[in-house]
Amino acid sequence: MNDMLCPKMEEALKLLGKKWTGLIILSLLDSPRKFSDMEHFITNISSRLLTERLKDLINEDIIKKEVYAQTPVLIEYRLTDKGLDLSETYKKIAQWTEKWN
Repeated sequence: MNDMLCPKMEEALKLLGKKWTGLIILSLLDSPRKFSDMEHFITNISSRLLTERLKDLINEDIIKKEVYAQTPVLIEYRLTDKGLDLSETYKKIAQWTEKWN
């Protein structure tokens, strides 16, 4: 590494370092989820903040919102290929956590 922070790395860390963002991505690693499923998975997150973080991740093409035309309407969130690329990173973080915590 050099003495200067890469602007791309800085932007990535700003996005992924936002409160709850990591847990939202973690909740979607295994399968798509409905909004209410994510609220149950991530205790203490407000609906407003979950909505805000999902919008951020959708805008960054990490998450995709799928709307199924049925009654009642089903909305699911899933990781895009870009989001799925984070799975190895999360595995490494899990290994680090097991080793050091």
